Amino acid sequence: MTVSSPLQNADKVPLHDDTDSHNKFGNDSTFHSLPLVDTLFVWDFDWTIVNCNSDEYVPASFLGVDVSTQRLRKMIHRYGPTKWHDCVASLINSCMEEQGCSMQDICNVAASMPYLANVRGSLLDVNENRVHSCGQAIISDGNTVFIREFLKANSMEHFFTHGIETNIGEWNIAYNLSNNDETENPTTTTSHQPLFSVVHQSLKYGGHSCKSCPPNLCKSQVLLHILSRMGEVTKDNRPRIVYIGDGENDACPAIHVLREGDVLLARVGRKPMNPNSRVGEQMDDDDDDATVTTTTTTTTRSDFGIIATIERRQKDRLIPRCSISTWSTGTELRSRVRDLLK
Repeated sequence: MTVSSPLQNADKVPLHDDTDSHNKFGNDSTFHSLPLVDTLFVWDFDWTIVNCNSDEYVPASFLGVDVSTQRLRKMIHRYGPTKWHDCVASLINSCMEEQGCSMQDICNVAASMPYLANVRGSLLDVNENRVHSCGQAIISDGNTVFIREFLKANSMEHFFTHGIETNIGEWNIAYNLSNNDETENPTTTTSHQPLFSVVHQSLKYGGHSCKSCPPNLCKSQVLLHILSRMGEVTKDNRPRIVYIGDGENDACPAIHVLREGDVLLARVGRKPMNPNSRVGEQMDDDDDDATVTTTTTTTTRSDFGIIATIERRQKDRLIPRCSISTWSTGTELRSRVRDLLK
């Protein structure tokens, strides 16, 4: 299997090999073909589909926000930011060992993560649209366990016709693994419970060469691969891409893959207070402090990193060719999506 660098020839679709059907990533990662559509909506997950960071929300529900945050910061300081998912897995294993919770308890909490009602409404609008041929996909730096439990519980799985690309969450049986402070592996535990771990998404491609993305995931690489699976995609028939995201790693495809005619819907504004204490469907006015009115451009300080990252990259002459609109509330996002579906 060969996948071109996401930072070179962004208009070219990478080659791939559909014969790789025997890998640990399951059906979503055997590289079957995808239908060619007029418009592909690509969604981030954390702080976009859900109104929280799933990696922080789940362990905080068992350990408490303060304890979970302190432990995560300590581990990231020790092991480095590239070990983020190992550190999150360690927190999940601590929940099971210290709090006596089960795999099902973990999954139940993931299923209950907060989301904005009009974000789900936006997904539904795209799914039910009959004016354009549309597809939807998730590209996320989360993990399959948390994402799938949430989507299943909230009847959203069927929206994503073009796949859910993320890191792979796994449960493995652990026997007498050492929890020595000197270990270089933050996911070890002394428990006989199943051990939670996360496999990096980029391993399915043999890694990536993007210097601006973490080693586990380059969203440009993933998006180019999704496009390559739509058959004979050319510059002339490539789908319009509508990309909805909030984070620094969403800036990479916005700059390197999206082109003129594509649209970036970038989240701005303030994050809600105490997101890890919220459950299920939320309305925009559930947290007035997090609500700001936005326009197609923004000068308001934002808790979300995507716009600031794009502005920094522009200093290096890396300028997006797509149009950019911003949103803060679910109502604003749904209005933007409906306009694009007309």
